[in-house]
Amino acid sequence: MLAEQIDITSEQIMNLPDEIDTIVVSCGSGLTTLGLIKGISRYGKKVKKIWLISTAPDRREFIQDEIRTQKINSNIPKLNFYSLYDNGNFDYNLKKTFSIGDICFHPRYEAKTFSWFIQNNKFIKNKTLFWIVGSEIL
Repeated sequence: MLAEQIDITSEQIMNLPDEIDTIVVSCGSGLTTLGLIKGISRYGKKVKKIWLISTAPDRREFIQDEIRTQKINSNIPKLNFYSLYDNGNFDYNLKKTFSIGDICFHPRYEAKTFSWFIQNNKFIKNKTLFWIVGSEIL
């Protein structure tokens, strides 16, 4: 079941534009991050860095263990990490409104993740992609 969930995300990477070199993702369980890493490896994408903005306890050890378990051993991007959860900046019950253009981010996860990322000037450029797991339910 775990591998199947990871594969669903990894297959979406096939359509990632080749010029993307940085992905920013909200990290809860770590499954989406694993799917991204597996897809980048599988499809030979040029992503050099993934920013994990954590909204849950630190999953980096779990992610590294799964990379070994699933034998993902090529083209693994550098993982940068910041924890909203551990730094007192994350309250699940507090909803945040945040959008870019017509995209309304999920009020409990991505809205907090991406607004923090932008407010802290974290290397945003034309080659950065925000990976959206879910959006606000209207």
